[in-house]
Amino acid sequence: MRRTLFLLIFTLSTTHLFSQQIFRNSIFPPNEVPLSMHEDSNGNINIVGYVSDSLFQNLKGYIVTLNSTGDLVEQFLYGEDEEKVSFSKILSLNNKRIVFGAFTDFSQRKLFFIEFDSEWNEIVKKTINIPPDRNLADFRLIIDSDSNLVFTGSTLDYINNYPNNFNLKYDLLGDSIVSFFNNSNYHPISYCIQESFDNTKYYNIIANFHSNGYSGILQLNKTFDTIGYYIFSRDLFYTYSSLPYKDSLILLVGINTINNHKLELCVSNEYGYINQTLSFEKEPIMKEHPALIQPLSKINNHIYLGSTSNFDDLNVYYSQFDSWFHLIKLDTTLNVLWEKWYGGDAYYFLNSVLATSDGGCLLVGTKYPHGSPSLIRYSHFVKVDANGDVQWTQDIEMPELSYKVYPNPTQSVFNIENSELNIIQIELYDISGRYLTSISDCSNSTISIDLSPFSNGIYFAKIKSSKGVRTEKVVKN
Repeated sequence: MRRTLFLLIFTLSTTHLFSQQIFRNSIFPPNEVPLSMHEDSNGNINIVGYVSDSLFQNLKGYIVTLNSTGDLVEQFLYGEDEEKVSFSKILSLNNKRIVFGAFTDFSQRKLFFIEFDSEWNEIVKKTINIPPDRNLADFRLIIDSDSNLVFTGSTLDYINNYPNNFNLKYDLLGDSIVSFFNNSNYHPISYCIQESFDNTKYYNIIANFHSNGYSGILQLNKTFDTIGYYIFSRDLFYTYSSLPYKDSLILLVGINTINNHKLELCVSNEYGYINQTLSFEKEPIMKEHPALIQPLSKINNHIYLGSTSNFDDLNVYYSQFDSWFHLIKLDTTLNVLWEKWYGGDAYYFLNSVLATSDGGCLLVGTKYPHGSPSLIRYSHFVKVDANGDVQWTQDIEMPELSYKVYPNPTQSVFNIENSELNIIQIELYDISGRYLTSISDCSNSTISIDLSPFSNGIYFAKIKSSKGVRTEKVVKN
């Protein structure tokens, strides 16, 4: 029973992680799938995810920035032609944006993280290899009190598809601090990880750590040595996310499949004793699914909890059901302040909620219009105020930002065709990310850039247009 559930989680949480090739010139229209977001100091929202064709064969990393009123600031795809990239999480530390994801390299799926500056230039990029006999299934991560990146997740063996958990820790320079890959015969599944309030250990929410298969809290020290494993006093069937609550208490989000997939918010101590449970649903016949990447978000004295109401577990992405973004606002004593639903005219699937600095909340996910002639999902954003009233909604279609760049490779001059994308500016960078020059006069239909002053090597043209930003690689030889 638990293995069946894990396969469902695997389908939901890893489809966006793996890619095949760029969708440029694909016969399939693009799907836009926003997964994770953060708010910067200017009140802009940076959102990452992936863009794919409608058969999930071709994927690229997807970055969108919206201002506080929902207007599009910029959007672009990430990845070279030969790369197969997608993003699944964005975090912020010291005014730096850290984006996490995975890519496929010779059929081997790998983790990576990239540190960007405020202009989306790469500062650090680190690829994390998974053991060669295993495949990446899912991962979650935090930035701990030491400013280290702490990953937890699960891998699958190639022969039997059995899961096992892993934990990784890296510093911001991309250097490995400690790693642990479990080879237990019990096939443990890791859901999420949190740091204790005293910053001395981690709480790893995990299932199947012992032969009984129950979920619980695996306490680890800072080098991932096991302190103890404590089974939850109440089985949630699976726990989808956690959030530090207060003292040594943890908020847990899951679903109760015994009781028709109700959404549940539980309070547990560090030894797995659950002393409070809240249940939510729209209608008894409708299944709930917690927001895929981030169902919980806290700001000041308020907590937001999000899920999809009327989730279709038999047709996860392209159901003909009417579904809703489901949002609950609570205070820090877990009194429900209000509960609201958004949508109902299409199949909506919620990926993340973010409590914003104005006291409201942003919900991001996808929208599949009923009767659509092809399998196309759009990015769908809903911004609500502190009372849950909608301030704005936004459906964003990702344009295919590709340009004809020729000759490439070149010995000196290369050209970019302006076409209908209305190029505003082109910036040139070397392979280390160092800025070289820019072209602001882009009125001609063909824009020429001379590389003769520079040595042979790889260069990047950052093309800013009326429809977003795209980076093209150029080789001089």
